Amino acid sequence: MKKLLLATTMLVGTAGFAAAEVTLSGDARMGIKGGDNVDTTFTSRARVAFGLSGESDSGLSFGASFRADNAGGAAAGDAGSVYISGAFGKISMGDVDSADNIGQLSGVGLTGLGDANEVEYSADGVSLFGFAGFAGDLGADVETTNSKVLYTYSADALTVSASASQNGDVRSFALGATYAAGDLTLGAGYGVSDAHMHLGEDAPLPGLHAEAHVKDTTLMAAYTMGSTTIKAIYQHKDLTAHVDYCIIVGCGDGEDFDASGDADTFGVSVDHTIDALTLTGFVKTTKASDAVSGGLTSTDATESLTLTSY
Repeated sequence: MKKLLLATTMLVGTAGFAAAEVTLSGDARMGIKGGDNVDTTFTSRARVAFGLSGESDSGLSFGASFRADNAGGAAAGDAGSVYISGAFGKISMGDVDSADNIGQLSGVGLTGLGDANEVEYSADGVSLFGFAGFAGDLGADVETTNSKVLYTYSADALTVSASASQNGDVRSFALGATYAAGDLTLGAGYGVSDAHMHLGEDAPLPGLHAEAHVKDTTLMAAYTMGSTTIKAIYQHKDLTAHVDYCIIVGCGDGEDFDASGDADTFGVSVDHTIDALTLTGFVKTTKASDAVSGGLTSTDATESLTLTSY
């Protein structure tokens, strides 16, 4: 895969502001995809990305990046990212990772095969176990954009991060840290997401109030032995939710709907390089249990894959 790099200069703002160097890059892929209960078909994709970088007269570094297909979102702050950095660290805004996103297991396949290797960071995408979709079905204005502010500071082998987002009725914050000592990398992250909604008079269920809270605690370790890299990730997730259920069924006060639960995810991936060939395999398992209004249900899900990527 080759990238085409072009350099030019763009004035940022008005005269007297620092100039930024602009790079134009691209990537493309083509192949065949298929699987269980999925038709085998051809797949291809081509994308172009823009990168901006520069330095102010006072010595601060700044820059931005976005893909051409996300230009509209980048202009609105919902896609791409902008940063400024110096001795104080680095501040980024836009579609950036939450601070507790300390990594993912290695994926396999041309298109990621549904990203089954990924661990969900609630502060990263405000999914809240589907709460946002539930709220949208009821006519609530619960925004779910990925726009965040991320602060990162590095001192030798230690990197610490903090992030926050406030998108409509969904808010999140997260903390993270990684430590790299030779071939060993350790990481820890903590994230919280909260969503609130109150339906207006024009909604299907006017006056309904609901809220959901998710907390993630994540640990990561990665070790490289020559041409082999092993990575392990563990995450514990807690969920609580409350809905004024009495409004839905016409019950009396004090009969609201409450739910709570947790989930544990553990996964390991291995990458082994032989010249230009990389063999990748991973296994990930999630066990979730939830108590809803006194009832108990449990589900088990295991995803495992061993394929070759390049």
